[in-house]
Amino acid sequence: MNCKKCNSVLNETDKFCKECGTMVENSNVDTNNQYSNVSTYKNTEVNDGQNIIQNQNLDSVQINSQNTISSNNQITEQQPIKQVQPNMNYSNNDNINKSVNTSKKGLISMVLGIVSIGMALVLNIFIIPVALVGLILGLMEKTKNSKKTVGIVLNSIALILSIIISVIGGLSLIDDFTSDSIFYGDGYQLTYDNDWVRGTISEKKALSYSDADNSYFLPIGKSALSEFSCDFENITCKTKIYNEFYDMWNKSLNQNSLYLYKESYSFKTLKDDIYYGTYNYGKSITDLRGKYYLLISKEKNIILSFMTNSNANDLEEISEEVLELFKTIEIEKNTSVNNSNSNSNSDENTIYDDELYGMLDSMSNWNKYSNLRTGNLGKVSYITGGWRILSDSDAYWEFKNGEFYWYKSVNDLNDNYWYGTTKILTGKEALKSVGLDESKVDNIVSHSNGRVTANDIYAIVCTPTKIISGGEDKSATNIPANSKWNYVWVVVDHGDEGIEAQVVNVDSAKTTYYVKIKD
Repeated sequence: MNCKKCNSVLNETDKFCKECGTMVENSNVDTNNQYSNVSTYKNTEVNDGQNIIQNQNLDSVQINSQNTISSNNQITEQQPIKQVQPNMNYSNNDNINKSVNTSKKGLISMVLGIVSIGMALVLNIFIIPVALVGLILGLMEKTKNSKKTVGIVLNSIALILSIIISVIGGLSLIDDFTSDSIFYGDGYQLTYDNDWVRGTISEKKALSYSDADNSYFLPIGKSALSEFSCDFENITCKTKIYNEFYDMWNKSLNQNSLYLYKESYSFKTLKDDIYYGTYNYGKSITDLRGKYYLLISKEKNIILSFMTNSNANDLEEISEEVLELFKTIEIEKNTSVNNSNSNSNSDENTIYDDELYGMLDSMSNWNKYSNLRTGNLGKVSYITGGWRILSDSDAYWEFKNGEFYWYKSVNDLNDNYWYGTTKILTGKEALKSVGLDESKVDNIVSHSNGRVTANDIYAIVCTPTKIISGGEDKSATNIPANSKWNYVWVVVDHGDEGIEAQVVNVDSAKTTYYVKIKD
């Protein structure tokens, strides 16, 4: 065996090389108790008798024992020297690094907890992953500290809060998609599903059909069936009503280059005692845009009108959906109607819709039909005289000497008119007779921008005694006994522009507008 450093021959029992002093690798020397570091030396002799060490070339010798070398090369007894271990232990540094890493987890967990709590109410379901990460980091923190505890608590609260809010929001969303909603109209209500979306068309409440572009359902108006003074059970009466609405709507559509086409020519049963009639409209019979509908209930004494708009390809689908919509209708009984037992003091003559009076100051018809306010107009701001309607109709009222005439057309004063007597009342006490108490009168005045006083508001009770239609006197068959019409006329003086009358039909709660063309 040779020394690994100087290649000298060694014995099996040698622990150090005799030439260079290098430790033999396979020796059983306890380096912890003897030599921890041996540097090279040469020509060393040991005199056991004198315990003298001769060292010709001693670079460095460290001896870990109770013997050490003195300054005069004598071996003397001394206390053991604490030796630095040759293998340095780094476990303490590792623990420090691990402590730093775990404390960071606790801090991050706490920060995420604060963020999660703050955003849980706003982002709810989207904050769940953030709170979950914060909770996991807090649980991974091995050292016990306040940051870890705060982080776990805050993230747990945020997680629970976000889940609860998300579940509630989800249930609400599901309810919106699955539940039906109510559309409240004038004297009726419809139940619609999520295929319809509530909105407005020309500032009027409407329903849009979600599965078809530019498709909507729009209420038009309401009137009393008794205004037609005929028995709806009679086919002649049904035809009359159907044709009169056709004439009115077709004339209005013609101004926009559209035409109305009769479809049912009469009425079909919808449900119970409710009947419906339909009309198509469009640019031509091959280019239809939608339908007009009439719903009539004899029991409720009411006529409701509606229209739909759609693309030609969706017309059939929309028509089917509208009929399903109509089948859900619930109609209130129209108590403000003419009947043989009514009188001017009856509750049935009371106007219940207070909002109606807020609409009386509307200038829309006055401005829209300015072409009808030309020529010689009335100058006296009083009810007597002649009044032309501001609409596409030609209707005309005339009051004189306690009598009234209502003409279907101002252009034909010899046919198609009603005649009778009038009772004209003014002042707050007189207006109570048609359901206008003091507060309602004040409401009308307050909405007139100073153009109306209490003395400009009239209650007019008309008692018809004659009806001429088609050149024939039909008074005996078409005028119910004790029939009375109740109106509120609000006269508005627009100065040089003319005198307007805003008229509320107490029986149907319908508002119309007139211009005075004759004093």
